[in-house]
Amino acid sequence: MSDGVCFTFDGELMDGEFPAKQKKLVAAWAVLNTDELNANWELARNKQELFRIRPL
Repeated sequence: MSDGVCFTFDGELMDGEFPAKQKKLVAAWAVLNTDELNANWELARNKQELFRIRPL
């Protein structure tokens, strides 16, 4: 596994390497938290404080 990985908001691996089992968990988490991810993205674009998103 590399030092850093990058996922899309729908859980697809964009960059780096990640174990298959964990990749599925990230994808599931992203699907469950799509609205929260998009809301945080807008906050980040506006240089506002992000809110915490619950883990799986």
